[in-house]
Amino acid sequence: MSAKNELQEFLLAGGRLFPQYKTERSGGSDHSPTFISTVKYEQTEIVGEECSSKKSAEQSAAQEALDSFAAQPLVGQADQPPPPCTLPFPWEARSRQNAVVLIDHENIQKLPGIENLRGLATVYAFSSRTNYLSNQKLPNFVVRITVDSTQNDACDVAIIIIAARLTADTIVFVSRDKIFGVTAELFRQNGIDAVQLTCIEECLHYLGKF
Repeated sequence: MSAKNELQEFLLAGGRLFPQYKTERSGGSDHSPTFISTVKYEQTEIVGEECSSKKSAEQSAAQEALDSFAAQPLVGQADQPPPPCTLPFPWEARSRQNAVVLIDHENIQKLPGIENLRGLATVYAFSSRTNYLSNQKLPNFVVRITVDSTQNDACDVAIIIIAARLTADTIVFVSRDKIFGVTAELFRQNGIDAVQLTCIEECLHYLGKF
């Protein structure tokens, strides 16, 4: 069953109205456009990942909505904080000096808790100039890197180039793209503390915030 159908059935089973989708072009070239979709039900709006087609964008938004329901407590239970990204954390939580965090903003679009990185590390956020995220407001300590290219992997390449030029003791790649797991491994082979993480919460644990 598709995510859209699953979400519709879930909402109807709970006596809610049909979900509504608003899908817009978010970037890309004329030959290879990208789209972002927002699903709305009742007073809730949830944005999906950027995709290469309107259909995929709507499926992504629906999946995000389903995931948000999965993280919510059952009716009648007391409100609880959402579960952390990774349990248990597979590394030692310790203070890491001279750390740099490189965020693949097009891959990890939601950055809850990013303010907590203030003072812990130098933080860069990468997105292409044509992506709607390039205009998204970020905390003033975050350095935005806008990549002037429409190629699909341009941001990934830019992140790796910047990482190779750094003199940091610790490099954190925030992305789900597999290339950064390989990149982090190569850095570690050369004596640099490097890791791929998938959310800000993981960064905070890795950098010894908690």
